[in-house]
Amino acid sequence: MTPKRDVASNADDALDVALHDQIKWRAYELYERQGNEAGGHDLQSELQCELPRVAYAAAQLQKYSSGEGVDGKAVRAARVYLRALSSFIGLP
Repeated sequence: MTPKRDVASNADDALDVALHDQIKWRAYELYERQGNEAGGHDLQSELQCELPRVAYAAAQLQKYSSGEGVDGKAVRAARVYLRALSSFIGLP
């Protein structure tokens, strides 16, 4: 493997860790706000901000369902986050 590839891999790992941490915190925030109004913000705008975390969570669950080796903590965090988001926007 070339050094350039190692740097990219490390950058990807750092991004995964950052997104994983964001997902955990955001799931908690959504849980806390459940049932409350969006604080005067447009729900669509708030959901646009969620897209990177939704994409990451969906990717983790897709990897898990296809049998790829995925960290169990990442899968649990993705599930909790998506449930919290669904509840926040009023999905069953």
